[in-house]
Amino acid sequence: MHVGGVGSQLWSTALPLESKVVCNPQLLRLASPCVIYSFGVGWDTTFEIAMLRMAPHCKVRVFDPTTTAEKFWDMVWAQTPDGEAPPRSPALTFEQVGLASKSMEDYREGMLWNGKESIRVKTLQDIMAQHGDDRLTILKVDVEGSEWTALHQASEVGTLAHVDQLLLEVHMRGCEAGYAEHGRSKLSGLMDALETSGLRAFSSVPNLGPVGKGALPACGEYSFVNVRSSFVRQGCGV
Repeated sequence: MHVGGVGSQLWSTALPLESKVVCNPQLLRLASPCVIYSFGVGWDTTFEIAMLRMAPHCKVRVFDPTTTAEKFWDMVWAQTPDGEAPPRSPALTFEQVGLASKSMEDYREGMLWNGKESIRVKTLQDIMAQHGDDRLTILKVDVEGSEWTALHQASEVGTLAHVDQLLLEVHMRGCEAGYAEHGRSKLSGLMDALETSGLRAFSSVPNLGPVGKGALPACGEYSFVNVRSSFVRQGCGV
């Protein structure tokens, strides 16, 4: 099911909103605990808002080093569907930190937005340990090129094995300037790493946004489900 991508009438159409493909999101009402990590929101919080509308008991933790808490909460207010109260803490939280293959204060890889020259980042296992989260119901990753190293590291140390669903945008050569080193061989290697962690792709959607600017449809959204998780056994009839 496509989740998110629909904002309120207050939101300008100049900045497009994107949905994410989720396996059986309606079953998340039964998940206990339900913990969703979202790395990278940019100008779009509609996925996070929509997930809380479907499963209000979930904890949705948002991480983005290129925006501020003030701007994030302004977006939540502006993008919540008309007539509804915007979600608030503790159901929805925000932290100004990014995802990477090692924790550091002066990270410079990937494409950095809003005039940032460097950002603060942490590994997935460090962030999960910080919050006391042993397992993630959904992990959304849209980190502008940092996925190539961050997810390999998370797979190698076993952290991705504790993720029920992964919603990932990959940024490849030809999509936008800055991704020239990310070709098909890298994608194949990343898929192998995710496969090792038990993650299997069930959806692939090309990002056609760059095409309007003359680029190739080389960025794409992939959704994975962990075949070893209780979610698959209980929710998919396996």
